[in-house]
Amino acid sequence: IVVDNGSRDPGTLSIIGGVADDPSCLVIRHDQPFNFSEIMNLAVSHATGSLICMLNDDICVLHSGWLKEMVGLALRPDVGIVGALLLFENGTVQHAGVTLGLLGHVAGHDFHYEAETRMRRHQRFGQVHQTSAVTAACAVLRRQTYDLVGGMDAEHLAVNYNDLDLCLKIGAQGLKVLWTPYARLLHAESATRGKENLSQ
Repeated sequence: IVVDNGSRDPGTLSIIGGVADDPSCLVIRHDQPFNFSEIMNLAVSHATGSLICMLNDDICVLHSGWLKEMVGLALRPDVGIVGALLLFENGTVQHAGVTLGLLGHVAGHDFHYEAETRMRRHQRFGQVHQTSAVTAACAVLRRQTYDLVGGMDAEHLAVNYNDLDLCLKIGAQGLKVLWTPYARLLHAESATRGKENLSQ
């Protein structure tokens, strides 16, 4: 399922047109101001499977086993949502889990901008573990869990912290939020929209 949020670039429209011709794909137009929560809720409302993989358009796959790894964890009955190791193109870490209150902020990405090699020297980050939250740029969860917590908050959290809120709601249900280093992908964070000013 692809949600097209008012694309105008000819190259993008060409790609979307090609996908739309594939009977196994569904393209949904969302010609409204950008609201990530609303877009995700819309996509999930059209999904028919028991598992949801939220995947941003600025993600690049690095190996074939990433989805199998995340799905295997997400199918555990005690797990609510699973996040991946996301890297910038220069090999530094974009996402290795999210910690509440990191560096005095609402939340922050663990090892953000650090070299992946440095991160892996810490034993905890060489294995699957629980974390406060994971980014919805690449996350897998059961459809039942998404519905249970009411999905994403499109009214109050249109752009930022919607994935944090989703994970906290999942955790409040007694389900684990897991991060795995065995699903590695590139993430050109905010490449399609630009950086957000979180101080406003």
